[in-house]
Amino acid sequence: VYAAAKPSFIVDVYTKRILGRIGVIEAKQEVGYGAYQKLIQDQLPRDVQLYNEFHALLDHHAKYTCKKIPLCTECLLLDVCHSGQVWTVESEYKPIVHY
Repeated sequence: VYAAAKPSFIVDVYTKRILGRIGVIEAKQEVGYGAYQKLIQDQLPRDVQLYNEFHALLDHHAKYTCKKIPLCTECLLLDVCHSGQVWTVESEYKPIVHY
């Protein structure tokens, strides 16, 4: 879609993981691709380069910080992340694994 210069946000497992963990979408809620896509596209201007950059930033964050077993104490989004706040407060750090 980006190659065709069509403003359509690409949703992948990283997008779903981050949105679920920060609490934008319930982590265990079954939500379709279109709902994730609409959520992002309703918040950002329809711009191919912006969608591409935002997607790349989400992927980078999920790959290096918000991993399957996340590094919450190192996360810049901890202040707005529901899951991270719960996990870092618990005496025994046992994150829920989101793929």
